[in-house]
Amino acid sequence: MALVMVAACYAPHPQAGAPCPTGQCPDPLVCSPATGTCELTATDAPGGDAPQPHDDARPVDAARDSAVPIDAALTATLVQQQVAHADQGTLLVTLPALPAAGNVLVMIGADEHAPLTNVTGGGVPTWTLIARSNDYTNVEIWYGVTDGSSATVTLHGPLADTHPIFANVSEWSGLAGTVDASRFNSGLATPADPLAITTTHAHDLVLLGVGDLTPNTFGIPGPGAWTALTPIDADISLGAWFRIVSVAGTVHPTVSETEGDWDAAVAALAIAP
Repeated sequence: MALVMVAACYAPHPQAGAPCPTGQCPDPLVCSPATGTCELTATDAPGGDAPQPHDDARPVDAARDSAVPIDAALTATLVQQQVAHADQGTLLVTLPALPAAGNVLVMIGADEHAPLTNVTGGGVPTWTLIARSNDYTNVEIWYGVTDGSSATVTLHGPLADTHPIFANVSEWSGLAGTVDASRFNSGLATPADPLAITTTHAHDLVLLGVGDLTPNTFGIPGPGAWTALTPIDADISLGAWFRIVSVAGTVHPTVSETEGDWDAAVAALAIAP
């Protein structure tokens, strides 16, 4: 009996799972687009989209609003200001330069004898009275949107008046030209207190003005951080301050004074959105 030996030629079988960066695999394997490896069958990528070259370099759902501030800082800017005073029934206050059209002019001042009859000039078609206290030294706050045609503002006091008339005139950019809130008060003892206002806009310019007799020394208003406008210390004493608020709510400033014959006013002007 003859035993026939048949020699078989052994060839190693290619292993699945090897990377196929060129897209080619040894038979019988194929390069699977789902995994980027050599497999027995080609399987589509999940969702039906085969990976593309350099996929890792493509942005993945970039946030479109990432460069847009969620709550852009809104503010008002003091452009310029000027003060003046006189013993007469009419007072001219000339700003250092022509105001810019569309900006808001604010007058904080008064006639010590009686209410002002009007405020004109500064390129403002019509000035609006915001707040007025006329019990002792007096203080008033007026405002208007300028067309930029004039730098001179005129306060009109009572005819034949020889009492002090005084004013701080300021120019502001970034305001909407509308009043949010105002209040006024008077007293004979420190501190000067115009009473509280309640703002409704998220961003307001708040102005505080106090008229007083002399000699007088004002303290620092509070609560909150207030910035002083140019004061007047002549026949009368005028203190004026401002602050920017970014949350609607109660604003109640007070400021110490030493004379004890004060009139105070506070006003909030809306900042443009």
